[in-house]
Amino acid sequence: MQLTLARKRQIDILLPTVLATIAGIYAFRKKGADYRILVIAVLGAFLVSYIIVTQVTKMIYASGPSAVAVPPGAESFNGMPMAQKLRDDCYDIFSMRDYSLYEDFLKLTDGQIIQVYNAFNKNFFAEYNETLTQAIADESFGWVYGGLKDSVLSRMQSLNLQ
Repeated sequence: MQLTLARKRQIDILLPTVLATIAGIYAFRKKGADYRILVIAVLGAFLVSYIIVTQVTKMIYASGPSAVAVPPGAESFNGMPMAQKLRDDCYDIFSMRDYSLYEDFLKLTDGQIIQVYNAFNKNFFAEYNETLTQAIADESFGWVYGGLKDSVLSRMQSLNLQ
Protein backbone atom coordinates (compact mmCIF):
# COMPACT_ATOMS: atom_id res chain seq x y z
CA MET A 1 0.00 0.00 0.00
CA GLN A 2 1.36 3.40 -0.95
CA LEU A 3 0.73 6.38 1.28
CA THR A 4 2.23 9.79 0.59
CA LEU A 5 3.30 12.01 3.44
CA ALA A 6 0.67 14.61 2.52
CA ARG A 7 -2.08 11.96 2.50
CA LYS A 8 -0.83 10.57 5.82
CA ARG A 9 -1.08 14.02 7.41
CA GLN A 10 -4.60 14.49 6.07
CA ILE A 11 -5.73 11.15 7.46
CA ASP A 12 -4.01 11.85 10.80
CA ILE A 13 -6.18 14.95 11.29
CA LEU A 14 -9.43 14.24 9.46
CA LEU A 15 -10.24 10.78 10.79
CA PRO A 16 -9.84 11.66 14.51
CA THR A 17 -11.83 14.85 13.95
CA VAL A 18 -14.72 12.91 12.42
CA LEU A 19 -14.64 10.33 15.21
CA ALA A 20 -14.55 13.06 17.87
CA THR A 21 -17.52 14.77 16.23
CA ILE A 22 -19.49 11.53 16.27
CA ALA A 23 -18.62 11.03 19.96
CA GLY A 24 -19.72 14.61 20.68
CA ILE A 25 -23.04 14.13 18.90
CA TYR A 26 -23.63 10.90 20.82
CA ALA A 27 -22.81 12.55 24.16
CA PHE A 28 -25.00 15.57 23.35
CA ARG A 29 -28.04 13.38 22.58
CA LYS A 30 -28.48 12.46 26.24
CA LYS A 31 -31.02 14.69 27.97
CA GLY A 32 -29.60 16.89 30.64
CA ALA A 33 -26.03 16.23 29.55
CA ASP A 34 -23.54 18.61 31.06
CA TYR A 35 -21.43 20.52 28.56
CA ARG A 36 -18.31 19.48 30.47
CA ILE A 37 -19.13 15.83 29.71
CA LEU A 38 -19.51 16.77 26.06
CA VAL A 39 -16.10 18.46 26.00
CA ILE A 40 -14.46 15.53 27.78
CA ALA A 41 -16.08 13.03 25.38
CA VAL A 42 -14.97 14.98 22.31
CA LEU A 43 -11.42 15.55 23.55
CA GLY A 44 -11.06 11.98 24.75
CA ALA A 45 -12.36 10.55 21.47
CA PHE A 46 -10.05 12.84 19.50
CA LEU A 47 -6.99 11.98 21.57
CA VAL A 48 -7.52 8.21 21.52
CA SER A 49 -8.37 8.10 17.83
CA TYR A 50 -5.46 10.41 16.98
CA ILE A 51 -2.97 8.13 18.74
CA ILE A 52 -4.33 5.01 17.04
CA VAL A 53 -4.61 6.57 13.57
CA THR A 54 -1.13 8.11 13.62
CA GLN A 55 0.46 4.83 14.64
CA VAL A 56 -1.33 2.90 11.89
CA THR A 57 -0.54 5.46 9.19
CA LYS A 58 3.06 5.65 10.40
CA MET A 59 3.46 1.90 9.91
CA ILE A 60 1.90 2.08 6.44
CA TYR A 61 4.01 5.09 5.41
CA ALA A 62 7.24 3.59 6.78
CA SER A 63 6.73 0.46 4.71
CA GLY A 64 7.46 2.59 1.66
CA PRO A 65 5.90 2.64 -1.74
CA SER A 66 4.79 -0.56 -3.38
CA ALA A 67 7.18 -2.06 -5.89
CA VAL A 68 6.37 -1.28 -9.50
CA ALA A 69 5.82 -4.25 -11.79
CA VAL A 70 8.84 -4.92 -13.99
CA PRO A 71 8.16 -5.48 -17.69
CA PRO A 72 9.22 -8.82 -19.20
CA GLY A 73 12.85 -8.97 -20.18
CA ALA A 74 14.19 -6.75 -17.39
CA GLU A 75 13.87 -9.18 -14.49
CA SER A 76 17.53 -10.22 -14.68
CA PHE A 77 18.85 -6.64 -14.43
CA ASN A 78 20.25 -5.76 -11.00
CA GLY A 79 19.29 -2.17 -10.24
CA MET A 80 21.05 -2.03 -6.87
CA PRO A 81 24.50 -0.81 -8.07
CA MET A 82 22.98 2.22 -9.82
CA ALA A 83 20.54 2.78 -6.94
CA GLN A 84 23.53 2.90 -4.58
CA LYS A 85 25.34 5.39 -6.81
CA LEU A 86 22.24 7.57 -7.01
CA ARG A 87 21.88 7.44 -3.23
CA ASP A 88 25.51 8.47 -2.83
CA ASP A 89 25.08 11.30 -5.30
CA CYS A 90 21.87 12.58 -3.72
CA TYR A 91 22.74 12.29 -0.03
CA ASP A 92 26.53 12.46 0.39
CA ILE A 93 27.26 16.09 1.18
CA PHE A 94 31.00 15.88 0.48
CA SER A 95 30.77 14.51 -3.05
CA MET A 96 30.63 16.34 -6.35
CA ARG A 97 27.56 15.85 -8.52
CA ASP A 98 28.14 13.06 -11.05
CA TYR A 99 26.17 14.22 -14.08
CA SER A 100 27.32 11.25 -16.17
CA LEU A 101 25.41 9.01 -13.75
CA TYR A 102 22.14 10.68 -14.75
CA GLU A 103 23.06 10.48 -18.44
CA ASP A 104 23.69 6.75 -17.99
CA PHE A 105 20.39 6.48 -16.14
CA LEU A 106 18.56 7.96 -19.13
CA LYS A 107 20.18 5.35 -21.42
CA LEU A 108 18.56 2.48 -19.50
CA THR A 109 15.47 0.74 -20.80
CA ASP A 110 12.12 1.34 -19.09
CA GLY A 111 12.33 -1.98 -17.28
CA GLN A 112 15.85 -1.26 -16.02
CA ILE A 113 14.77 2.17 -14.72
CA ILE A 114 11.93 0.48 -12.85
CA GLN A 115 14.42 -2.02 -11.37
CA VAL A 116 16.64 0.87 -10.16
CA TYR A 117 13.57 2.67 -8.75
CA ASN A 118 12.40 -0.45 -6.89
CA ALA A 119 15.91 -1.16 -5.53
CA PHE A 120 16.33 2.42 -4.31
CA ASN A 121 12.95 2.50 -2.59
CA LYS A 122 13.37 -0.94 -1.03
CA ASN A 123 16.79 -0.17 0.43
CA PHE A 124 16.75 3.57 1.17
CA PHE A 125 13.16 4.77 1.64
CA ALA A 126 13.08 3.92 5.35
CA GLU A 127 16.28 5.89 5.92
CA TYR A 128 15.45 9.03 3.92
CA ASN A 129 11.62 8.96 3.59
CA GLU A 130 11.90 9.76 -0.11
CA THR A 131 11.36 7.76 -3.24
CA LEU A 132 13.98 7.93 -5.96
CA THR A 133 11.85 10.41 -7.88
CA GLN A 134 11.50 12.67 -4.84
CA ALA A 135 15.24 12.45 -4.10
CA ILE A 136 16.18 13.52 -7.63
CA ALA A 137 13.52 16.25 -7.67
CA ASP A 138 15.00 17.73 -4.48
CA GLU A 139 18.50 17.95 -5.95
CA SER A 140 19.99 21.12 -7.38
CA PHE A 141 21.57 20.62 -10.80
CA GLY A 142 22.37 24.26 -11.51
CA TRP A 143 21.42 26.14 -14.62
CA VAL A 144 23.83 24.23 -16.88
CA TYR A 145 22.46 20.77 -16.09
CA GLY A 146 18.89 21.74 -15.19
CA GLY A 147 17.66 20.22 -18.46
CA LEU A 148 19.23 16.88 -17.49
CA LYS A 149 17.25 16.83 -14.25
CA ASP A 150 14.06 17.69 -16.14
CA SER A 151 14.74 14.87 -18.63
CA VAL A 152 15.26 12.34 -15.84
CA LEU A 153 12.12 13.42 -13.99
CA SER A 154 9.94 13.46 -17.10
CA ARG A 155 11.19 9.98 -18.03
CA MET A 156 10.34 8.71 -14.55
CA GLN A 157 6.92 10.37 -14.64
CA SER A 158 6.23 8.81 -18.04
CA LEU A 159 6.74 5.45 -16.31
CA ASN A 160 4.41 6.57 -13.49
CA LEU A 161 7.21 6.42 -10.91
CA GLN A 162 6.16 8.77 -8.14
